[in-house]
Amino acid sequence: MTTHATTVRRTGFRTAVAALALLTPALLAGCASGPDTASGGADTSAADARSASAQLGSCLRDAGFDVDDPDLSEVVVIAAPKGSDPDAYEKAFSTCAATLPGEFGEIGQAPDADEAAALQKSGLKVAQCVRDKGFSDFADPVGGEFAPGRTGPEGEAEALAFDACWTEFGPDASGDDE
Repeated sequence: MTTHATTVRRTGFRTAVAALALLTPALLAGCASGPDTASGGADTSAADARSASAQLGSCLRDAGFDVDDPDLSEVVVIAAPKGSDPDAYEKAFSTCAATLPGEFGEIGQAPDADEAAALQKSGLKVAQCVRDKGFSDFADPVGGEFAPGRTGPEGEAEALAFDACWTEFGPDASGDDE
């Protein structure tokens, strides 16, 4: 199961942005230059990410959520599965993430005030972008959360617009500073 930014909408935005904000240092550490170990340096980091991904996926499934293992070797949005209780998922995600080794254990933590402000700022840019793409009633995030999206064919078009805007203006977009 691949989770896209469109599933972030209202329910998983806080978890997703916390995962994005706090997973980045772990990923950058894996990319840092330095002597490779005999076991393969970057290969070890990839193996660590695969292991943490499997552990997180297993824990979430044990908690009753139908998810595949997320790919923690990349900056990804990890959002509540469709049809699940977002609050229960957020709680399970935080609990499961806290059991992960090393930096991966930080992905369930809430961002600090500066990170939250930056995330809200990027969320506002995403919302404006979606409105500019023809969804004039697309709401700004409130408290870091987007409102539920449309359903049906119009919902698919909105989701595509949201994906494009998320890529351009979301928290992991480059050149976001003004």
